[in-house]
Amino acid sequence: MLREYNEEKNKLSTYLPWLLFCDEGIILNKNGTLQKTIEYRGFDLDREEIVDLKNKTIQLNNIFKRISGGWTLSIDAIRKKCKKYIKSEFSDKAGKIIEEKRESFFNSGNHYESIYYITFIYLIPLDVTNKMNKLIINDIEIEEETNKEILKFKKEFEVIFDLFQSVFLKERVRKLSDEETLTYLHSLISNTEQKVILPNPPIYLSNYISDTYVIGGLKPMLGKKYLRIISIAGFPAYTIPSFLEDINKLDIEYRWNTRYMLLDKQEALSIMEKKRKEWFSGRKSLLQIVQEQLTHQETTHINRDSEEKAYQVETEMNGIRGDYYTSGYYTCTIILKDENLSILEEKVKLVKKELINKGMVVIEETVNSIEAWFGSMPGNIYNNLRTPIVNSITFSHLIPSSAMWAGTDWNKHLNAPPLLYCQSDGSTPFRLNLHVGDVGHTLILGQTGGGKSVLLGTIACQWRKYINNQGEKEKPARIYYFDKGGSSRVLTYAVGGQFYHLGEDKMSFQPLAYIDNEIEREWARDWIISILEQEGMNVSSSQKKAVWEALTNMASMEKPFRTMTTFHSSCQDDKIKETIESFTIKGGNGRYFDGEENTIKEDRWQVFEMEEVAKNKQIIAPLLQYLFHIIEKNLDGSPTLIILDEGWLYLQREDFVLKIQEWLKVLRKNNACVVFASQELSDIEKSPIFSTILEACKTKIFLPNSNAKSEISKELYYKFGLNNRELDYIVSGIPKKDYYYKSELGSRKFQLNLSKEELWLVASSSKDDIIKSIEIHKNYPEADDFYEEWFRYKKKEEINGENN
Repeated sequence: MLREYNEEKNKLSTYLPWLLFCDEGIILNKNGTLQKTIEYRGFDLDREEIVDLKNKTIQLNNIFKRISGGWTLSIDAIRKKCKKYIKSEFSDKAGKIIEEKRESFFNSGNHYESIYYITFIYLIPLDVTNKMNKLIINDIEIEEETNKEILKFKKEFEVIFDLFQSVFLKERVRKLSDEETLTYLHSLISNTEQKVILPNPPIYLSNYISDTYVIGGLKPMLGKKYLRIISIAGFPAYTIPSFLEDINKLDIEYRWNTRYMLLDKQEALSIMEKKRKEWFSGRKSLLQIVQEQLTHQETTHINRDSEEKAYQVETEMNGIRGDYYTSGYYTCTIILKDENLSILEEKVKLVKKELINKGMVVIEETVNSIEAWFGSMPGNIYNNLRTPIVNSITFSHLIPSSAMWAGTDWNKHLNAPPLLYCQSDGSTPFRLNLHVGDVGHTLILGQTGGGKSVLLGTIACQWRKYINNQGEKEKPARIYYFDKGGSSRVLTYAVGGQFYHLGEDKMSFQPLAYIDNEIEREWARDWIISILEQEGMNVSSSQKKAVWEALTNMASMEKPFRTMTTFHSSCQDDKIKETIESFTIKGGNGRYFDGEENTIKEDRWQVFEMEEVAKNKQIIAPLLQYLFHIIEKNLDGSPTLIILDEGWLYLQREDFVLKIQEWLKVLRKNNACVVFASQELSDIEKSPIFSTILEACKTKIFLPNSNAKSEISKELYYKFGLNNRELDYIVSGIPKKDYYYKSELGSRKFQLNLSKEELWLVASSSKDDIIKSIEIHKNYPEADDFYEEWFRYKKKEEINGENN
């Protein structure tokens, strides 16, 4: 122990190893060790197949093999209650009721998640430690020796860190800063959860972060909470990857610490040779040995169990000799605490039952409790040292290497809470975000009746919580929803949005209204040329010039005269005039494009019902191009969500496909996300920009499909990145309940768990509901008035249903 460090023996800090930071995130300990901590997230069991888990175990074993003796690993899996729901503000009653129900759902249950840390501890060689004990500050030689050891530690740590990132994925492994390291260590010895900042001026770390007393004895306590320590003393002969995964599903808080003191090859072989000899000599009793000496005959009755164990040790030694694995001392403890002793005892029973079911030999610590607790502190490498040698393959099976992913608890790109709090299997919730980094483009794929419209409506409604606060003026969210079937009508009325039933509502557009602006005039030229080409014209250079000249002549006119009829009369090319006539009031499509003003109102929630207009192949592309142009002009940095329900509609025409391709690449720069929703995977797979869509839409959500593993379907799902294990979730999922999220961040099956009030808003899409909503909206056009009347209607409908 470093000589200058001295303190009273009755303090908790006396038994903690942490002395001071000697480099970024690196702590020099009192016992002559260096340590650095990383946080990591385990593999997703919702996505990993058995063969993948085995391969990752091999990769972990290869990492552990390269770490020499003198190193110790301390791994913590800390399971704790999730943070409370972060409530967002909504101005309308519909938004408020949905937010209240979301908050009530999340806060009413016991939701837990696990966080993993691994601390790499390096024991400085004894000769260097002896020099350091002198602590002659001005001794340059000692300072150089110390710096050499720190540099050696840093280099080896960086190599190991890079290897860990290759196994767990780069975005799932990160180094802790000085303050994060202190916050983590403080959480191990305190009942108060708080961020810890660096001391200024620097003081001994164990003193600085010790704020809670410890009581020993048979009923140890940390502050006001009782402590119970469970240790693993033995385990079955056969283990598999993520062997103790079920512990991570328990509905309790705990800390599961695993310590592994690695041994040098020769040291391990020496220890194991002694063990082999012990077992081998146990084959025969002392009497049998004496009889053999007297009779010169070898006994045939030997202890086969001892012989088998000696053989097992020899096999283990051969594995070490062949560098198939390394070995080390394995110590595992699970720390539980609670102010209520009875509740704590129930937690102990729960953990012990889980471990015993796995074939573990379990010890509930008594007089050794405090020693075991201190041994679980990263850096304390000698406390509670258990001596069974475990090879690194078995160790890879026993560490917390997999986890239920809870989703990110903060949307870093939007600097806001998660989009949706959802339910999932077990007690670990799922926080749904569309963004992966700064990309929010999303694919939602599933059959009719699977719950797609409900999910889209819920996403759209919750999207309204987002605000862009950068700049002088706040920019609230925008939603553009291209619907099919009117499923969003009720919700749109309830939030005060605009619902345009294209093809049925009396409305018209004025695409040429702003051609006095040259950029707008260029767009209008391209738009008209695309119509001409759609109608079969091979537009020549002179005809393109004629289009431009006609638009230029119109630019000086008053806005009401910048119509398709005016263009028709201004254009000097007869072929163009003949072709474009059907898009004026003289033709069947003029009602859409030949208006003297736009009937679309400026609103932050706009829905375009596409079912009827999609049947008109002549206008669908020009109409979509114009609507998309309007959206593009309105992009001002506001968090913008563009929902394309039944996305195949937008992937049928090559010219429009190219526009979609361009959009997916550039929209994210304007803080906009496109959500493709389709019931047919094949429609998207056949698109010429399939690879672009897959690459751009980093988030994918799949609906249940009982036929997903049929020969034809599974090949399609494979192309969308799913494996057989994930297909099992798609096949077994319950329609209108289960969804499966997948991105590079993780995978998770989840449910929305909507209340009846929420469903009244996002799931009222029957013919009768749509007719009734239109009727109510005519009489109560204001959002909150509509909401009140709609809920009155649904409650009455519910009562009538119960009476019938």
